[in-house]
Order: sequence, then C-alpha cells, then structure tokens
Amino acid sequence: MTIRVYNTLTKQKEEFIPVHSGKANIYVCGVTPYNHPHIGNARPFVTWDVIRRFLEHEGYDVLILLMSMIK
Repeated sequence: MTIRVYNTLTKQKEEFIPVHSGKANIYVCGVTPYNHPHIGNARPFVTWDVIRRFLEHEGYDVLILLMSMIK
C-alpha cells in the first residue's frame, strides 16, 4: 500500500518515502496552554497517536517524540 501525504511546500499529495527504509521518525511539538486546559488540548496527541499506530500497522518501526511546553 502506498502512503500519500500532503506536502504544504509543494501543495500536492506525495508518496511517503522514509529516509531510512522501514523506519519513520516523527517529531511533534505538543500543547502550549495559554489558558485553562480543555479537551482541545488533547487533539495533537490523539492525532499523532493514530498516525503512529497506522505506520506501525503498515510495518514501519516508528520513533515518535512529543515535546510540550508548560508555562
């Protein structure tokens, strides 16, 4: 199965080709809460967890780094 992702630089969907065969590294900036916490703060974590699970299902060895800033 070919995985296609949207490239915001070229504004086109392109085939996902990992730098290292069979491996996918994901670096994600987490929440930076400016006010009271709410359910919307969880969205990035859920989104990237679903993407990680999909890539693992497709056979990739996934490393995900979720960074968050707390004021």
